[in-house]
Amino acid sequence: MRGEPVDNLADPRLELFRDLRDRDLRALHGAYIVESPRVVRRFLQATIQGEYEVEGVLLDEQHAAELQPVLEQLDPDVPVYIAPLDMMIEISGYRFHAGALAIGRRPTFDRDLDGLVARLPSDGPLTLLATDGVSNMDNVGAIIRDSAALGADGVLLGGGSSDPLLRKAIRVSMGRVFNVPWAICEDLQRSLEEIRAVCGVEILALENLPEAHAINEYEWPERVVIVTGSEGHGIQPKIVRNSDAILRIPGPEPVDVDERPGGSDQRSLNVGVAAAIALYARHCAQPLG
Repeated sequence: MRGEPVDNLADPRLELFRDLRDRDLRALHGAYIVESPRVVRRFLQATIQGEYEVEGVLLDEQHAAELQPVLEQLDPDVPVYIAPLDMMIEISGYRFHAGALAIGRRPTFDRDLDGLVARLPSDGPLTLLATDGVSNMDNVGAIIRDSAALGADGVLLGGGSSDPLLRKAIRVSMGRVFNVPWAICEDLQRSLEEIRAVCGVEILALENLPEAHAINEYEWPERVVIVTGSEGHGIQPKIVRNSDAILRIPGPEPVDVDERPGGSDQRSLNVGVAAAIALYARHCAQPLG
Protein backbone atom coordinates (compact mmCIF):
# COMPACT_ATOMS: atom_id res chain seq x y z
CA MET A 1 0.00 0.00 0.00
CA ARG A 2 1.29 3.48 -0.87
CA GLY A 3 1.73 5.45 2.36
CA GLU A 4 3.97 5.56 5.43
CA PRO A 5 2.29 4.78 8.77
CA VAL A 6 2.72 7.44 11.46
CA ASP A 7 1.78 6.86 15.08
CA ASN A 8 3.62 9.61 16.95
CA LEU A 9 2.20 13.12 17.29
CA ALA A 10 5.71 14.54 17.53
CA ASP A 11 6.85 12.97 14.25
CA PRO A 12 8.55 15.79 12.30
CA ARG A 13 7.15 14.45 9.03
CA LEU A 14 3.74 15.74 10.14
CA GLU A 15 4.85 19.35 10.57
CA LEU A 16 3.23 20.32 7.27
CA PHE A 17 -0.18 19.29 8.64
CA ARG A 18 0.11 20.76 12.12
CA ASP A 19 -2.41 23.43 13.25
CA LEU A 20 -3.65 24.12 9.74
CA ARG A 21 -4.95 27.60 8.99
CA ASP A 22 -5.45 29.17 5.57
CA ARG A 23 -3.84 32.45 6.56
CA ASP A 24 -0.74 30.75 8.01
CA LEU A 25 -0.20 28.61 4.93
CA ARG A 26 -0.56 31.52 2.53
CA ALA A 27 1.90 33.65 4.51
CA LEU A 28 4.35 30.80 5.04
CA HIS A 29 4.88 29.24 1.63
CA GLY A 30 1.97 29.76 -0.70
CA ALA A 31 0.15 26.54 0.11
CA TYR A 32 -3.52 25.67 0.54
CA ILE A 33 -5.52 22.99 2.33
CA VAL A 34 -7.61 20.31 0.61
CA GLU A 35 -9.91 18.30 2.85
CA SER A 36 -12.47 15.47 2.82
CA PRO A 37 -12.17 12.21 0.85
CA ARG A 38 -14.03 13.18 -2.33
CA VAL A 39 -12.36 16.57 -2.60
CA VAL A 40 -8.89 15.11 -1.97
CA ARG A 41 -9.54 12.52 -4.69
CA ARG A 42 -10.46 15.21 -7.22
CA PHE A 43 -7.44 17.27 -6.24
CA LEU A 44 -5.04 14.35 -6.60
CA GLN A 45 -6.53 13.45 -9.96
CA ALA A 46 -5.89 17.03 -11.10
CA THR A 47 -2.28 16.80 -9.92
CA ILE A 48 -1.80 13.58 -11.89
CA GLN A 49 -2.99 15.46 -14.99
CA GLY A 50 -0.31 18.06 -14.31
CA GLU A 51 -2.56 21.03 -13.56
CA TYR A 52 -1.81 21.30 -9.83
CA GLU A 53 0.98 20.37 -7.44
CA VAL A 54 0.73 18.51 -4.14
CA GLU A 55 3.15 18.87 -1.22
CA GLY A 56 1.85 16.04 0.93
CA VAL A 57 -1.09 13.79 1.76
CA LEU A 58 -2.34 12.61 5.17
CA LEU A 59 -5.05 9.94 5.36
CA ASP A 60 -6.60 7.61 7.85
CA GLU A 61 -6.30 3.91 7.06
CA GLN A 62 -9.76 3.54 5.51
CA HIS A 63 -9.32 6.37 3.03
CA ALA A 64 -5.73 5.39 2.28
CA ALA A 65 -7.06 2.03 1.13
CA GLU A 66 -9.88 3.59 -0.90
CA LEU A 67 -7.55 6.06 -2.61
CA GLN A 68 -4.81 3.56 -3.49
CA PRO A 69 -5.49 3.60 -7.25
CA VAL A 70 -4.98 7.38 -7.23
CA LEU A 71 -2.08 7.42 -4.77
CA GLU A 72 -0.14 4.93 -6.87
CA GLN A 73 -0.22 7.35 -9.81
CA LEU A 74 1.33 10.22 -7.84
CA ASP A 75 4.94 11.22 -8.31
CA PRO A 76 7.09 8.96 -6.09
CA ASP A 77 8.52 12.04 -4.36
CA VAL A 78 5.11 13.09 -2.98
CA PRO A 79 4.96 12.08 0.71
CA VAL A 80 1.87 10.11 1.73
CA TYR A 81 1.27 9.41 5.44
CA ILE A 82 -1.30 7.23 7.19
CA ALA A 83 -2.42 8.02 10.73
CA PRO A 84 -5.38 7.23 13.01
CA LEU A 85 -8.30 9.64 12.67
CA ASP A 86 -8.04 10.92 16.24
CA MET A 87 -4.37 11.74 15.66
CA MET A 88 -5.25 13.57 12.44
CA ILE A 89 -7.77 15.67 14.34
CA GLU A 90 -5.24 16.56 17.01
CA ILE A 91 -2.50 17.37 14.50
CA SER A 92 -4.63 19.52 12.21
CA GLY A 93 -6.65 21.21 14.95
CA TYR A 94 -10.06 20.44 13.48
CA ARG A 95 -12.20 17.51 12.34
CA PHE A 96 -13.94 18.63 9.13
CA HIS A 97 -11.42 16.77 6.98
CA ALA A 98 -13.12 13.43 7.82
CA GLY A 99 -9.85 11.52 7.55
CA ALA A 100 -8.43 12.95 4.32
CA LEU A 101 -6.06 15.91 4.01
CA ALA A 102 -3.72 17.18 1.34
CA ILE A 103 -1.58 20.27 1.02
CA GLY A 104 -1.44 21.87 -2.40
CA ARG A 105 1.14 24.23 -3.81
CA ARG A 106 -0.31 27.29 -5.48
CA PRO A 107 -0.05 27.16 -9.28
CA THR A 108 3.02 28.78 -10.76
CA PHE A 109 1.12 29.67 -13.95
CA ASP A 110 -1.02 32.81 -14.09
CA ARG A 111 -4.73 32.38 -13.56
CA ASP A 112 -5.43 35.23 -15.98
CA LEU A 113 -7.83 35.86 -18.82
CA ASP A 114 -5.46 34.59 -21.51
CA GLY A 115 -5.06 31.29 -19.66
CA LEU A 116 -8.82 30.89 -19.39
CA VAL A 117 -9.47 31.75 -23.04
CA ALA A 118 -6.90 29.16 -24.13
CA ARG A 119 -9.01 26.45 -22.48
CA LEU A 120 -12.33 27.50 -24.04
CA PRO A 121 -13.94 26.18 -27.25
CA SER A 122 -13.13 28.56 -30.09
CA ASP A 123 -16.46 28.01 -31.83
CA GLY A 124 -19.88 26.57 -31.11
CA PRO A 125 -21.85 27.04 -27.88
CA LEU A 126 -20.03 28.70 -25.00
CA THR A 127 -21.23 29.50 -21.48
CA LEU A 128 -19.14 31.47 -19.00
CA LEU A 129 -20.05 32.69 -15.54
CA ALA A 130 -18.53 35.90 -14.16
CA THR A 131 -18.62 37.26 -10.61
CA ASP A 132 -18.41 40.91 -9.61
CA GLY A 133 -17.29 41.42 -6.03
CA VAL A 134 -18.54 38.08 -4.66
CA SER A 135 -16.35 38.13 -1.56
CA ASN A 136 -17.97 35.31 0.40
CA MET A 137 -15.91 32.12 0.02
CA ASP A 138 -19.00 29.91 0.39
CA ASN A 139 -20.62 31.66 -2.56
CA VAL A 140 -17.51 31.39 -4.73
CA GLY A 141 -17.31 27.68 -3.96
CA ALA A 142 -21.02 27.24 -4.72
CA ILE A 143 -20.72 29.12 -8.03
CA ILE A 144 -17.87 26.88 -9.16
CA ARG A 145 -19.83 23.79 -8.11
CA ASP A 146 -22.87 25.12 -10.03
CA SER A 147 -20.67 25.61 -13.08
CA ALA A 148 -19.45 22.02 -12.99
CA ALA A 149 -22.92 20.57 -12.47
CA LEU A 150 -24.75 22.72 -15.03
CA GLY A 151 -22.28 22.88 -17.88
CA ALA A 152 -20.49 26.22 -17.68
CA ASP A 153 -17.23 26.22 -19.63
CA GLY A 154 -15.41 28.47 -17.16
CA VAL A 155 -15.63 31.10 -14.42
CA LEU A 156 -14.24 34.63 -14.45
CA LEU A 157 -13.72 36.03 -10.94
CA GLY A 158 -13.71 39.82 -10.88
CA GLY A 159 -12.01 42.15 -8.44
CA GLY A 160 -13.14 41.72 -4.85
CA SER A 161 -14.12 38.09 -5.37
CA SER A 162 -12.92 35.57 -2.80
CA ASP A 163 -9.90 33.37 -3.48
CA PRO A 164 -11.19 30.04 -4.87
CA LEU A 165 -8.26 28.20 -3.27
CA LEU A 166 -9.27 29.04 0.27
CA ARG A 167 -9.98 25.91 2.27
CA LYS A 168 -13.71 26.53 2.64
CA ALA A 169 -14.20 27.57 -0.99
CA ILE A 170 -12.50 24.35 -2.11
CA ARG A 171 -14.69 22.27 0.20
CA VAL A 172 -17.96 23.99 -0.80
CA SER A 173 -17.07 23.51 -4.47
CA MET A 174 -16.70 19.78 -3.72
CA GLY A 175 -13.28 19.96 -5.33
CA ARG A 176 -14.67 21.25 -8.64
CA VAL A 177 -12.28 24.20 -8.36
CA PHE A 178 -9.71 21.71 -9.69
CA ASN A 179 -11.88 20.78 -12.71
CA VAL A 180 -13.59 23.98 -13.84
CA PRO A 181 -11.36 26.48 -15.69
CA TRP A 182 -11.25 29.81 -13.82
CA ALA A 183 -9.40 33.10 -13.94
CA ILE A 184 -8.98 36.09 -11.65
CA CYS A 185 -9.14 39.63 -13.02
CA GLU A 186 -9.08 42.91 -11.10
CA ASP A 187 -10.82 44.98 -13.79
CA LEU A 188 -13.90 42.92 -14.66
CA GLN A 189 -15.34 45.40 -17.14
CA ARG A 190 -12.14 45.45 -19.17
CA SER A 191 -11.89 41.64 -19.06
CA LEU A 192 -15.49 41.29 -20.22
CA GLU A 193 -14.81 43.60 -23.16
CA GLU A 194 -11.72 41.58 -24.08
CA ILE A 195 -13.52 38.26 -23.88
CA ARG A 196 -16.39 39.67 -25.91
CA ALA A 197 -13.95 40.65 -28.67
CA VAL A 198 -11.88 37.45 -28.56
CA CYS A 199 -14.60 34.84 -27.98
CA GLY A 200 -17.60 36.49 -29.61
CA VAL A 201 -19.77 36.30 -26.49
CA GLU A 202 -22.73 38.43 -25.49
CA ILE A 203 -22.61 39.81 -21.95
CA LEU A 204 -25.73 39.15 -19.89
CA ALA A 205 -26.08 40.90 -16.53
CA LEU A 206 -28.16 39.00 -13.98
CA GLU A 207 -29.92 41.79 -12.09
CA ASN A 208 -33.39 42.12 -10.60
CA LEU A 209 -34.36 45.29 -12.48
CA PRO A 210 -37.77 46.30 -13.91
CA GLU A 211 -36.38 46.61 -17.45
CA ALA A 212 -34.72 43.19 -17.38
CA HIS A 213 -35.86 40.26 -19.53
CA ALA A 214 -37.47 37.38 -17.66
CA ILE A 215 -34.88 34.61 -17.80
CA ASN A 216 -37.47 31.96 -18.69
CA GLU A 217 -38.57 33.93 -21.78
CA TYR A 218 -35.17 35.02 -23.07
CA GLU A 219 -33.84 33.75 -26.43
CA TRP A 220 -30.29 32.78 -25.60
CA PRO A 221 -27.43 33.56 -28.01
CA GLU A 222 -25.00 30.78 -28.81
CA ARG A 223 -22.06 32.21 -26.84
CA VAL A 224 -22.65 34.07 -23.57
CA VAL A 225 -21.08 35.21 -20.34
CA ILE A 226 -23.52 35.54 -17.44
CA VAL A 227 -22.46 38.17 -14.89
CA THR A 228 -23.50 37.86 -11.24
CA GLY A 229 -22.91 40.44 -8.53
CA SER A 230 -22.50 40.63 -4.78
CA GLU A 231 -25.66 40.39 -2.70
CA GLY A 232 -24.91 43.72 -1.03
CA HIS A 233 -24.18 45.93 -4.05
CA GLY A 234 -25.08 43.90 -7.12
CA ILE A 235 -23.23 44.35 -10.41
CA GLN A 236 -21.37 47.59 -11.00
CA PRO A 237 -23.64 50.00 -12.94
CA LYS A 238 -21.02 50.50 -15.66
CA ILE A 239 -20.98 46.74 -16.33
CA VAL A 240 -24.79 46.66 -16.46
CA ARG A 241 -24.81 49.59 -18.91
CA ASN A 242 -22.29 47.86 -21.18
CA SER A 243 -24.10 44.51 -21.16
CA ASP A 244 -25.91 43.21 -24.22
CA ALA A 245 -28.93 42.31 -22.11
CA ILE A 246 -30.15 42.32 -18.50
CA LEU A 247 -31.85 39.19 -17.19
CA ARG A 248 -33.96 38.68 -14.08
CA ILE A 249 -35.32 35.62 -12.33
CA PRO A 250 -39.07 36.22 -12.06
CA GLY A 251 -40.80 35.42 -8.81
CA PRO A 252 -44.41 34.40 -8.18
CA GLU A 253 -47.16 36.86 -8.97
CA PRO A 254 -48.70 38.97 -7.64
CA VAL A 255 -45.87 40.54 -5.65
CA ASP A 256 -46.44 43.23 -3.08
CA VAL A 257 -45.15 46.62 -4.21
CA ASP A 258 -42.57 46.75 -1.42
CA GLU A 259 -41.14 43.41 -2.51
CA ARG A 260 -40.80 44.27 -6.20
CA PRO A 261 -37.39 45.17 -7.65
CA GLY A 262 -36.37 48.47 -6.08
CA GLY A 263 -38.93 48.16 -3.29
CA SER A 264 -38.14 48.68 0.37
CA ASP A 265 -38.17 44.93 1.06
CA GLN A 266 -37.41 43.48 -2.35
CA ARG A 267 -37.11 39.74 -2.79
CA SER A 268 -33.68 38.42 -3.55
CA LEU A 269 -31.75 35.18 -3.93
CA ASN A 270 -28.38 34.04 -2.70
CA VAL A 271 -25.91 34.60 -5.54
CA GLY A 272 -25.00 30.91 -5.68
CA VAL A 273 -28.68 30.00 -6.02
CA ALA A 274 -29.24 32.70 -8.65
CA ALA A 275 -26.24 31.48 -10.66
CA ALA A 276 -27.56 27.92 -10.58
CA ILE A 277 -30.99 29.01 -11.81
CA ALA A 278 -29.43 31.06 -14.62
CA LEU A 279 -27.22 28.17 -15.73
CA TYR A 280 -30.17 25.78 -15.63
CA ALA A 281 -32.28 28.16 -17.73
CA ARG A 282 -29.38 28.40 -20.17
CA HIS A 283 -29.06 24.61 -20.23
CA CYS A 284 -32.77 24.09 -20.92
CA ALA A 285 -33.01 26.71 -23.66
CA GLN A 286 -32.14 25.92 -27.24
CA PRO A 287 -29.24 28.26 -28.12
CA LEU A 288 -29.62 30.30 -31.28
CA GLY A 289 -26.89 30.50 -33.88
